[in-house]
Amino acid sequence: MAGRVIQLRLSGTSMMPTLWPGDLVWVKPVKVEKLAPGDVILFLRENRIMAHRIVGMDAPAGELVIRTRGDTLPAGDLPVRGSEVLGLVTAAQRFGTGWAISRTPRLASRILSRIVRRSDRFRHLLFTLNLKLSHNTRARRAW
Repeated sequence: MAGRVIQLRLSGTSMMPTLWPGDLVWVKPVKVEKLAPGDVILFLRENRIMAHRIVGMDAPAGELVIRTRGDTLPAGDLPVRGSEVLGLVTAAQRFGTGWAISRTPRLASRILSRIVRRSDRFRHLLFTLNLKLSHNTRARRAW
């Protein structure tokens, strides 16, 4: 990713409601020293690409260690090493509408994240709603 902004379509539900399955995100290269809590980063973990929010950063033995968590997940990920970071998620697009990714999600998103974090049933409801909206949007574009 050296020097290039890439676009990537997401598939997981761990960042709902900020990022939904099917959202298109823009990821730019970043020096890990410039990252801060609240940033959403793309990182490589066990041959999987993940996009999660930074919840903390430490340098216990001189190497920067980043703590991340998906917005809807109850627990954090294993620590992310700087070498695993692929880039910073800067923007997203859903159903043709784009927005910048903020370090501080809006109050409504934070409240919804907490509800989804505590309720698998509500997470499933949002995921189903997203699929229906996605299908309806594609159907309208075909007209």
